[in-house]
Amino acid sequence: INALLLVAVVAALAIGEYQEAALVVTLFALANWLEQRALNRSRATINATASLRPETAVRRGGLGEEITVDEVKVGDVLIVKHGEKVPVDGVVVSSGSGTA
Repeated sequence: INALLLVAVVAALAIGEYQEAALVVTLFALANWLEQRALNRSRATINATASLRPETAVRRGGLGEEITVDEVKVGDVLIVKHGEKVPVDGVVVSSGSGTA
């Protein structure tokens, strides 16, 4: 795209269309600014979403030990209390709220 921009600007300058060359450069700069703005907003949204992920889970059994999410294995049964975020994907085995 930069090569096409360069060709367009050089061609416009070669035929004396200075306003056209300036317009092409301005529009290209605006497009780059909008792209960077969109990327920055996307990154911020992704980071905000990732920060919502719980770092720990409570494994059922014995003392209900608290473990990191990375330590959860397939087949583990976790305890998720009312109002807590579910730390990993899974299936509800039982529920104390009356729904499962």
